[in-house]
Amino acid sequence: MFSCSVFSRVCLCLWFLCVRERTHLWRGFVTNAYKDLREEWSFLRFVAIVRMLTTLRKNQYDEMLKCHTNNLSRLFSRTFDTNQHINNTSSYRLSFFEKLIICRGLKSCLTQKVSPIEI
Repeated sequence: MFSCSVFSRVCLCLWFLCVRERTHLWRGFVTNAYKDLREEWSFLRFVAIVRMLTTLRKNQYDEMLKCHTNNLSRLFSRTFDTNQHINNTSSYRLSFFEKLIICRGLKSCLTQKVSPIEI
């Protein structure tokens, strides 16, 4: 069994690997799209299109960041009760971070193995 901190680190590492691969694929796609635009349109029109795309991308990023910030602040606030969303059928008491992991959408959370001495 993994401890909660090891499980969290593994989840973060897997998430970063997925994001990195998607980012690499997306960069290739965007580079090809810009190349096609440069070949098809005049320089002045290409600059106008790139400026418009940059503005749209910045607006999208700001909106996404605002959404993520709101979600995280809601999860970390004291008024949000994580217990009302979790049905714990075991006798094990979940830590705050384990409850957050379950509230984020996972169906279960790996817990730390209890030694026979503690029983």
